Amino acid sequence: MYLEKLKLNGFKSFAQDVELKFVRGITAIVGPNGSGKSNIADAVRWVLGEQSMKSIRGKKSVDVIFAGSDKKARLGMAEVSLFFNNEDNSAPIDYSELVVTRRFYRSGEGEYLINNAKTRLTDIQLLMAKANIGHRTYSVIGQGQIDAVLIATPTERKDFFDEATGVKQYQLKRDQALHKLERAYINMKQGKLMIGEMEPHLKMLTKQVRRLEQKELVEKELKAYQNYLYYHRWHKNILLQQELKNKRDQIKDQLLEQEKVITNLITQLKQEGLSASREEEYNKLQEEYEKLQNIKQEYQRQLAIYEGKKDLDIAQTKGHDVLWAKRKKEEIKEKIDQNQKQLASWQLKNQQLQETLKAKKQEQVNLVDEFKKIENKLLEVQDSNVLIVSAQEKLTDIIKQIKQRRNDWSKKPDLSKEDVVVTLTQWEEILQNFVQEIVTAKDAQKNKQVIQDLKEALQQIIFSRDNLVNEINELILAEKIYETNISNIEQRLEELQLEWQQLEHIVASPGNQVEISAGEKSVKDEIAKINKKIEVVTKNLKEFNKIEQQKKEKLLAKQAELQFAQQNAQNLQQQIGELTAQLARYDAKEEDLAIEVHRELGDYLAALVDMWKLNPPVLQDELTEDDLVARIEQLKKRREMIGGIEPEAVAEYKTVKEKYDFLTAQVDDLAAAMTKLKDTIIELDEIISKQFSQNFKKIGELFNTYFRILFSGGRAELVLLTSDDEKNNEEEDNQEETSLETDEMNQLDKELAEEEDELKKFYNSKKFIQGIEIKATPPGKKMKGIAMLSGGERALTSIALICAMIANNPSPFVVLDEVDAALDEANSLRFAEIISELSKHTQFIVITHNRATMEKADILYGVTMGADGVSDLLSVKFEEAQEYANRY
Repeated sequence: MYLEKLKLNGFKSFAQDVELKFVRGITAIVGPNGSGKSNIADAVRWVLGEQSMKSIRGKKSVDVIFAGSDKKARLGMAEVSLFFNNEDNSAPIDYSELVVTRRFYRSGEGEYLINNAKTRLTDIQLLMAKANIGHRTYSVIGQGQIDAVLIATPTERKDFFDEATGVKQYQLKRDQALHKLERAYINMKQGKLMIGEMEPHLKMLTKQVRRLEQKELVEKELKAYQNYLYYHRWHKNILLQQELKNKRDQIKDQLLEQEKVITNLITQLKQEGLSASREEEYNKLQEEYEKLQNIKQEYQRQLAIYEGKKDLDIAQTKGHDVLWAKRKKEEIKEKIDQNQKQLASWQLKNQQLQETLKAKKQEQVNLVDEFKKIENKLLEVQDSNVLIVSAQEKLTDIIKQIKQRRNDWSKKPDLSKEDVVVTLTQWEEILQNFVQEIVTAKDAQKNKQVIQDLKEALQQIIFSRDNLVNEINELILAEKIYETNISNIEQRLEELQLEWQQLEHIVASPGNQVEISAGEKSVKDEIAKINKKIEVVTKNLKEFNKIEQQKKEKLLAKQAELQFAQQNAQNLQQQIGELTAQLARYDAKEEDLAIEVHRELGDYLAALVDMWKLNPPVLQDELTEDDLVARIEQLKKRREMIGGIEPEAVAEYKTVKEKYDFLTAQVDDLAAAMTKLKDTIIELDEIISKQFSQNFKKIGELFNTYFRILFSGGRAELVLLTSDDEKNNEEEDNQEETSLETDEMNQLDKELAEEEDELKKFYNSKKFIQGIEIKATPPGKKMKGIAMLSGGERALTSIALICAMIANNPSPFVVLDEVDAALDEANSLRFAEIISELSKHTQFIVITHNRATMEKADILYGVTMGADGVSDLLSVKFEEAQEYANRY
C-alpha cells in the first residue's frame, strides 16, 4: 500500500484545485519561506482526522479554508483527498484504490468520506490504524515537531510508541470494548435496582392471584357439571340438527363447486371470445421483449466503460504490449464467435439440403412407378384387335425397352443428369413414333382415348423429368459449395483459435493479469440474467399462438359443459330449500332450551356447541340428573365462600410479572455480554502486551544503531516505566475498605460492588506500560538525560528514534516537514542516506530546504505563492530531467 496522490481544494493557501502525484520512493517539496509548503503536511494530518487546530497551525476550524486576499475572494469550503493504492489489501477494505476525503464548510458542517461514501471518523481511524497509518505519530511529522517525542512526558511518549509497535488498532478495539463494558455495567446496575424494588409488590400480587386461581378451579368444575347436564338434554336435538346441517352443508359445497365451475366456464368463454385482450397480452410480451433488449444494451454500454477503464489500467501498469494483446485477443474472440455462428448456420443449411436432396432422389425412384403405369397401358393397347400387325410388333419392342429401363432405374435410382436425360429422350422418341403409327392405322378412331392418355402421361413424365434433373443438379452443386464453405470456416477457426491461445498465454501470464472489478462482474451477471429473461419471453411468444389455437378447439366443449353445470346447480338449490325448512323447525326447539342455558350460564350456548363439536364432556362417575343438580348447588356455595377479588389485581400482576421477567432476562443477557467483553479485553491485553514487548525491544536496538550512525558513536536506549508496586498497594487498601463496607451491605449491594471493583481492574490494568524514558549519550560525554542535550543533538536523537520506528514498523508513507532544518551539512548527508535506505520499504514525502535531501528525491515539487496569495506547484522528475540533460 502506498500514497498515489493528494488533492487539495480551498485548503489554506491552496485556493485552487491542486493535485500532487507521488512515487513509491522519495518525493521532495521545496520552496521559499511562506510559500505554503507546510500546508501540504497540515492537509495530510487534517484529512486523517486531526481535531486539534493547534497541531495544524490554526485557531478555529474555519482557518483551514482559504481566507481570501486582496486579489481573490475567500472560499466557502475546504476539501482534501488522499488516494491510496490498496492492491496488496493492507487496508482491510474491498477496494484496490482507497480514497479518504474530508470536507469542511464555512457554515461549520463537515463530513468524512471513503470512496465517496460518507462514513464516521472512528471508522477512518480504525481503518488507518490497521493499515499502520496515524496522524499523531511518525506518519506525519509537522514543522517544529521533530523533537516532540523527546519533549513529551513518559506517559505522552507511550501513545507515540503504541503506533510504532503496531498495537494502536488493538487499543482502539480495547477502548471500544471497555466503553461497551462500562455501559453494560450501568444498564445491569439499573436493571438489578429496579428488580429489587419490584420484588415486594410482586409477592403481594402473587397471593391475590393464587386466591383467584382457587376460585377459577371451582368455577371450572361447576361449569363442567353444568355443561355435562345440558349436553345430555340437548344431545338428541343437536344430533338431529347436526345431521341436517351436515347434509345441507354438503349440498352447499356441491353447489359452491358447481357455481365455481359455471363462473370459471363463463370467464373462460369471455376471455376466449375477446380477441382484443389476447392481442393486449401479445403486445405486453412484445413490449417486455423490447424493454429487456434496451436494458441489455444499457448494461453492454456500462460493460464497455469498465472494459475501457481496465484497458487504461493495463496500459498504465502492464504496458501497451499487454493491452494490444488483450484487445487483439478480444478481436479474435469475436471473429471466432462469428465464424462459429456461420459454421452452425452452414451446417444447418447443409443438413436441410441433404434432407431435400434425399426427397428429390426419392422422387426419382417414384418415376419408375410412373413408367410402370405406362407399361400397363401399353399392354392393354397391345391386346386390342384394332392395331395392325406391324404396330403390335413395334409396341412389343417398346414394352421390352421400358421394362429394361425400369429395371435399370430400380437398381440405380441415383442416376446422373446425363443418364436421366438420355433415357427419357429415347422413350419420348419411341413413344412419339408409336403414336404416329397408331394414328395412321385403320380403326384408330376407336383407340383415340387410349392414345390421348399415353400422350398426357408422356408429357407429365417429361415435365417432371426436366424439373427433377435441374433441381437435383442444383442441390448437388449447392452441397459442394456448402461443404467447401464449411471446410474453409473450420480451417479459419483452427487458425484463429491457435492465434487466440498464443495471445491468451501472454495476457494470462501471472505478471499481466488484471483483476476483474466487482462492478464489471456485477454488470456481466446482470447481462446473463437479462439473456435468460429474453429466452423466457421468446419462449412465451412462441407458445402464444399454440395456446390460442388450443383455446379455440375447447370453446365448443366448454359451452356444452356450461349448460350441463347450470342444470345441476338448479337441482341442488331445490334440495337446499327443503333442508332449510326442516332445520327451521329444530331451531325453534333449540331456542326454548337456550333460554334455560342463558339463565344459568349466560352466553354459553355457542361455547357449548363448539365444545361438543371438538370434545364432548365426560364425567368419571356415572351420576343421575338429580345427583348432578345437587353437586352443582354445592359448588355454588363454595364459590360464595371464597369471595371476590379485585379484577385490577390480575392485570397489574401480569404487567408487573412481564416487566420483572423482562428485566431479569435483560440482566442475564447483559451479564453474558459483559463476560464476552471481558474475555475480549483480556485477549486484546495479551496481544498488546506481547506485540508491544517484541517490537519495543527491536525499536530500542534500531534506535541505538541509527543513533550511532548519526553521532558516529555514542549510545542510546529506551526504558519502560511501570508502577506495579504502587498499584498493588492501592488495590490492597481498596480491598480493606471494601471489606469493612460490605459487611453492612445487602446481597444486591454486594453483587454490584463486586462488579464495580472488577470493572475498575480493567481500567487500572497492570499489563499496560505507564511511560517510556529515553536515554541518549553522545560520543565523548557521560550518560545524561535528554533534557541536557543541545538543539542539534535533540534533533539528531529524534531523527534516530523516528528512523528506528519506521524501520521496525514501516508506515505506508511518512511526511517529514523540515525535520532536517537543524542539521549541519555532514549530518544532513547522513540523514539523506538513512532516508534513501528506508525508502525501499516506506514512501517518503519530505518538505525540505536541504540540498542533500533533494538529491535523493525521485520527484521534486516546487511551491510558489503569487501576488494573489495562492500557492501553486511546479514539478520535476529527476529521471526525465537526467535523460533530457544527457540528450542535450
